[in-house]
Amino acid sequence: MSVKIIQESDFVGDVEIPVGEWTEDKLNLYIDQVEEDILTSLLGWTLYQELESNLNVHPFPAKWANLIDGDTYTSGEITFKFKGLTEMLKHFVFFYYMRDNEMENTQIGVVINSATNADRVTPVTSNLLRRHWNKGIKIYNDACSYITITNEPGEVYADFHFTQREKISIV
Repeated sequence: MSVKIIQESDFVGDVEIPVGEWTEDKLNLYIDQVEEDILTSLLGWTLYQELESNLNVHPFPAKWANLIDGDTYTSGEITFKFKGLTEMLKHFVFFYYMRDNEMENTQIGVVINSATNADRVTPVTSNLLRRHWNKGIKIYNDACSYITITNEPGEVYADFHFTQREKISIV
């Protein structure tokens, strides 16, 4: 994916990922891989391709801006707030990046990263990863609802179909 929905600079606050000169390329690789995986799972290949081809279009089509940045919508008498794909993707990238980078494959074998004057806290890490995965899943499911409810038959998201993803209770 040449243009990404999220950037390294989006990882602040509770999704902060420390990025330095040695890790920036690795984070960008995760962003590319996770965006494609999650978005094709959510949108299906046809809509994913349509979204990708519209990321450089000016003015940016409203249907994609609302999906990426979030929107409010009404179902019956109830108004809902959809947080958007940007927020969803941050949680999924955080989950995969932090889970996969606890250990590193080096020329001398697999090593566990360590820090001076610090202790590894695996139960806290597991809870943190589970929380971010489940936040991503919540927004993923909200995206399905948003697309289904705001979809004009055959018009806005004509080829929409998604793959169900589940919350996790253990990492």
